[in-house]
Amino acid sequence: MYWLLSNELVDEDRDADLSGNFTTNLGDDMSFDDGEQIPFPITQAIYSLMEPLNGRLTDHLSISEIPGLVLSNKVCQLLESLKISNFQRFPLTIFDTEKKEIAGGYSIVNVIGVVDCVDQDASNLEYYDDGDIEFIDKLVLKEENIPEGADIFRLARRTTLVIVSQKLKDAIEQAAMTGFVFYKPEDYA
Repeated sequence: MYWLLSNELVDEDRDADLSGNFTTNLGDDMSFDDGEQIPFPITQAIYSLMEPLNGRLTDHLSISEIPGLVLSNKVCQLLESLKISNFQRFPLTIFDTEKKEIAGGYSIVNVIGVVDCVDQDASNLEYYDDGDIEFIDKLVLKEENIPEGADIFRLARRTTLVIVSQKLKDAIEQAAMTGFVFYKPEDYA
C-alpha cells in the first residue's frame, strides 16, 4: 500500500501557518521538488517570516514558498534509520520578522526519484499540454510499477506529489511525528 503525503496543516487552529520569504546562497529560485539530485552545495537556506510565529511548529511544515519538503531533523534521522537514502537534506533556518532565529532544527528535503506508476485507465486526470498532470479527480496507482524497496518517491508527471510506502507511513506514525497528512491515492483530489 502506498500513500500520498499532503502539504496541508493537520490542525488549522494549532499548527503554524507560515508565510514568508525564502532564499538560499544560490538564490531564491531553487526547486527541491523535481525528483532530481541537486549537484551543488546549498550552504545557507533561510526562511524569514513575514509575521511573528503563531502556532506550533510541527515535524512536517507546510510552507508554500519552499518548493520541497520541510522536515524536522528528527524526521530526517528516522529516514536514515530506516535506511532510506534517496534524499538530500539542506539545513533550513527560520527567522522571525525581527531576524531572531526561532528554529534551526529543520531541513529542506529533496526527494530523489520519480516513478511512473499512474494507472491511466482507472484514474480521472486532466493534463497540461506537455503531458504533466494538472488536476486529479481520482488517482489510482499501479503498484506493480513501483520498484521494490521504494519507500519515498515523487510521482511522474506530477513531481510535486510525494508518495510514501506503508512502512514509512507506519514508522512516522509510530514515532509520533507531527504535521503529517496522508491520503490513499483514490481519496486524493
